[in-house]
Amino acid sequence: MPGKKFLGLFATGNMDLEWTGPLAATYPGPAATACSESNPTRPLAHLLLGALSESAMTIARASDPSAAMQASKREVARMLTALAAT
Repeated sequence: MPGKKFLGLFATGNMDLEWTGPLAATYPGPAATACSESNPTRPLAHLLLGALSESAMTIARASDPSAAMQASKREVARMLTALAAT
């Protein structure tokens, strides 16, 4: 992205593409139980992450980042309030 440099997160070499840490182990507690109702959280997580990412990019590119941050906070609060009501 030309212009402001703000994180460099996606620059080559900044992130490993493969996990090199220890393998996952089972939790030593009781086994998981089956859910009684379906709860597809992944689509909601994608929507929220997209909204927050877009908000961050808007703030980073804004001529007045403070005002953009306040507007973003208002909208995120409104969105979460609406989700909590459902």
